[in-house]
Amino acid sequence: MTTPKYEFLDWYTAEYISQCRKAKHMTQEQLSLKVGLSQQCISNIEQRWQRSVRMHTLLALINGFDMSYQEFFDGLGKYLDERGDQKPENIN
Repeated sequence: MTTPKYEFLDWYTAEYISQCRKAKHMTQEQLSLKVGLSQQCISNIEQRWQRSVRMHTLLALINGFDMSYQEFFDGLGKYLDERGDQKPENIN
């Protein structure tokens, strides 16, 4: 039985945040300074040490990427569709 991809939404969101940051050619440190979060916080999100991302943190990150909320969530939806039923990386 396959696991529904939305069961891993937190994991996919973390992967997508990392992809957005890299697409903007930003380091974790640069993003942290732009959005007022610690570099460790961004690392924890991207490495999935933090189980889920609080909404205010996610909105700050989206603003830091200079994206609209719709652009971010449309991109996340496309990313989920591309993943199909594949489990996120580094999940047992």
